[in-house]
Amino acid sequence: MAVDEAKHTIERFKNENINEYNSKHEEFFDLAAELDSEDFDPDDDGQIRDVFMYHGVETEYIADFKEWFAAQQKIAAYLASMGAKYLDDYMPDWRDRVNEEYLSMASGQSCILGQVFGDYEAGINQIYRAREEGAEYIPITDFSKEHGFIDNGACYLALDYAWQDELRRRR
Repeated sequence: MAVDEAKHTIERFKNENINEYNSKHEEFFDLAAELDSEDFDPDDDGQIRDVFMYHGVETEYIADFKEWFAAQQKIAAYLASMGAKYLDDYMPDWRDRVNEEYLSMASGQSCILGQVFGDYEAGINQIYRAREEGAEYIPITDFSKEHGFIDNGACYLALDYAWQDELRRRR
């Protein structure tokens, strides 16, 4: 399964050198947060090099970043698919309420739930309460992470791409 492979990649980064991993992982998250999903091409080494240089990150880590981001994309794709399936069952017309151009999973108003329900908090509370009676209890934050509505180890940029893919599948 792609998600298992992605998690394995992230674990490998951790196991190589935990201090270096934590430093790189944090740095990569920060870099990804600076990138706009409309303009960023994860396969463009020149663009990645420019971003690294602008932020003072050594360019020797470009291959690591690309591998890390690919793993992030696999995790995000799985999580967004879970969230989209949940929304398909809960509110079949949810897709019609989302404007892809304004999608930003890091924003409480522009994320999937923000666009569908007015803001993230209102949306997550509504769909969480609507779960099947007797469903296993999990904290609302865990529920949100497991459905790709907030960051769960996959950076928001990767979640943006994953949700855009789910929206395109439902056109």
